[in-house]
Amino acid sequence: MWVSGKRVKAKRCDDALAFGDGPVLFTIQGDRRLTGEDTWADFDAGTKGVIVAE
Repeated sequence: MWVSGKRVKAKRCDDALAFGDGPVLFTIQGDRRLTGEDTWADFDAGTKGVIVAE
């Protein structure tokens, strides 16, 4: 997995793919029928949000 030009490790957990870049954690749901479940969270800034797939 590559994020921002850097290789990162990804883990599969509960039918989702989780990977990070520094303090930011991304979670992509494996079942594409579920909407609004792909998320990101920045633990340094204390922010989080939904990833919208196109």
